[in-house]
Amino acid sequence: RADYRPPFDWETLLHILHGRATLLERVEGDTYYRKVKGHEIAVYNVPDKNHLSIRMPAELSRYSHAIVRRVRALFDLDANPLVIEQALGADPMLGPLIEKYPGQRVPGCWDSFELTLRVVLGQQVSVAGASTLMRRLCGQVGMTAKTIAASSPETIAAIGLPAARAAAIWNLGHLVQNGTLNLDEPNP
Repeated sequence: RADYRPPFDWETLLHILHGRATLLERVEGDTYYRKVKGHEIAVYNVPDKNHLSIRMPAELSRYSHAIVRRVRALFDLDANPLVIEQALGADPMLGPLIEKYPGQRVPGCWDSFELTLRVVLGQQVSVAGASTLMRRLCGQVGMTAKTIAASSPETIAAIGLPAARAAAIWNLGHLVQNGTLNLDEPNP
């Protein structure tokens, strides 16, 4: 279970995530699914209780704290819509939009490495183009630092990338895999 402050626009978040889904995730109906360590979790909204419910198989129970943390980040559950409304509601352009679409959240990513891959792949292409490249990368190479580092720039370029961008992704995988680059935020 992952609590949130209402209002919460679940449908818009699902729509955005559906359009950017990789081969590890999908949206069906009002539920978000994600493969984690070879198993699938399901996330759905319980609006009358103001929380998301996360179903996961017993095999993932030892990762439950990390999974909940990642779901919270993915769905921007720590946002406070009342503070956002107060801060932006008086703006002549944003105020009417906030009133018309209450509970908007900023969709996140499953982890920092995935976010970094999306940023690099999204350079100079449309959102649809970047999503296609992300799905190709996921299917043909993988989306972990380990799988990226174990491939080659040529293999990565074969998904439809310029050689320089493929080399950047391969280098990124190596830097994260060998610990030179730590994408995890430090603890406060």
